[in-house]
Amino acid sequence: MTSQVSHCCLVVLLLLVTSAISAFSPQSTKKISETNSNNNIIKETNLLSSYSRRYLSFPSSSVSSVERYTSLGARRRGAGGGGGQFTGVQRIESIKAGVVGLLAGGVALTIPAFFRDVIVYGNDGEAVANGFAQWEFDTDMGSIECALFAIVYRYCVRDGEESNDMLKMGVVGAFAIVRTLSRIRIPTYCSFAPLDCGSPLGYFDWNTLGQASLSGLESAVMFGAAAAAIDYCHDREIISRFR
Repeated sequence: MTSQVSHCCLVVLLLLVTSAISAFSPQSTKKISETNSNNNIIKETNLLSSYSRRYLSFPSSSVSSVERYTSLGARRRGAGGGGGQFTGVQRIESIKAGVVGLLAGGVALTIPAFFRDVIVYGNDGEAVANGFAQWEFDTDMGSIECALFAIVYRYCVRDGEESNDMLKMGVVGAFAIVRTLSRIRIPTYCSFAPLDCGSPLGYFDWNTLGQASLSGLESAVMFGAAAAAIDYCHDREIISRFR
């Protein structure tokens, strides 16, 4: 009986020692530290969430607006053609647009420039010293201007804006006004500070108004023709629209 009790006590003692060793082993210590770390992370996350809800709360309308514009940007980026990215494909399409604008605008400018440089001002040494040479120069430079215009026009009238006639006219008008004003030459009889050229407006006389009219006609024809050619190529998918 005594031997059985001693055996039972020995077994209990061995179990206690084994439990103590396993409790303080490296694996157990690592598990305990990981558990404590996870608990700390959970507490910090809950704390940050409560502060965010308290101090960073936005009206539902603002959140919906942000979500709407974010989804719109994602749809545009996900659309074909690089999603508005200036990729190699987009650069090739811009080069194509430039070539089309150069040819269309240059051909359209030929007759108006001939009328201005040769017929109207060909014998006026003050306005145009060499009519035919000036006509050739104006046609060449106008072709380059139309090439640059076509590239900008393609980026402005992008996918989804093809029915916006006001945008199209605005781009054409902006280029036409800049070119028209830059081509006016002030006669030698005008006084300066302040500029006065005589009737009818003082700042602009009939000579400068005539120059502005002819240059405006040239610019409207050349840029309008380039824009029409780009729209034609867009409609027939010869040149892709910028997205």
